[in-house]
Formats: sequence, structure tokens, C-alpha cells
Amino acid sequence: MSELLDISASVIQGSGVGPGSYIVNASDLHPIHKDNTLIKFADDTDLIVAADNENTCVDELTNIKTWAKNNNLTLNESKSVEIVFRNPRSKWKNNKTPPPTPMGIVRKTDLKTLGVTLSNNFSMTLHINKVVASCGQALYAMKILKAHGLSSNCLHSTFQATIQSRLLYASQA
Repeated sequence: MSELLDISASVIQGSGVGPGSYIVNASDLHPIHKDNTLIKFADDTDLIVAADNENTCVDELTNIKTWAKNNNLTLNESKSVEIVFRNPRSKWKNNKTPPPTPMGIVRKTDLKTLGVTLSNNFSMTLHINKVVASCGQALYAMKILKAHGLSSNCLHSTFQATIQSRLLYASQA
């Protein structure tokens, strides 16, 4: 029999109740500036700050970090990224890229959130390429299954469960 240990965190990683527990726990986490938005899903939180409010970004991140500490959670800064969306065709004078966030958060040109790869120029090419590559790998696996004698009905079911579901999800995202 193992020894008893205290649980020092409020959300248990890897458990079935972890995502739901986080949503309940994060119900009191709100942006401090009314024009900013926090999106919480499972154990992820996305902060959306419009260009007009870029000066509030550090305040919002400090608020999230403080909230996490007060709720016995740790903000995983190595998984925290920033993306600045911009219209590449814009002729506006103030369409310049803001300076990096001083909290050491890495700026990327694309990121994956809720299964969708977003690019900073609003292009969906990268997302589509990833979905097509994933389907290509699944087709290769189905070719192997067919070569090993899997029946047509089973191949059809496998196609629907793997490739068709990926394409449907990608078209709805």
C-alpha cells in the first residue's frame, strides 16, 4: 500500500475530470479590460486582444498569471505563444507589428487551437495542407490494411472513421 500524499493542485492532469474541473475552476477568470476576450476550453485559455488594445496585453497576462497562482495552478509559459494577425494587403500607416510581449512569450506566425491551424495572414493554406497530409497517411494505412485482406465493408467503415471524419471536421472548423 502506498503512502498518502496531499494533492497540491486543483486540476488533475490526464484525468477524465481534468478539463471539466478546469472549466469550473476558471469560471472566475475574466479579462480586466472590457474589450479583450478570454476563451476557455478544456484546459486551454486563449486571450484575444484587439490591435487598439495592444497596450493592455501585459496587464491581461499578469492577471492570468496571478489568477493561476491564486488558484494553485501553474501557467505553462513554455506553451504560451503570441500571434499577431494582420492583413497583408492593408495600406494603413499603423499596420506595423507591435513590439514583443516583455514577458518572454514567443511570437509565432501560426498556431493550432481547437484543432485548427491559424496563420497570422488569415490564410488557411497551412491548415488545409496539414489535414490533407493527415488524410494521405490514413490512406496509406488503409492500403496496407487492404493488402492484408481487410474486407470492403471494414475498409469502408475505416475510411468513414478516419478520413471522412477528418475532412468533415476540417470543413466545419
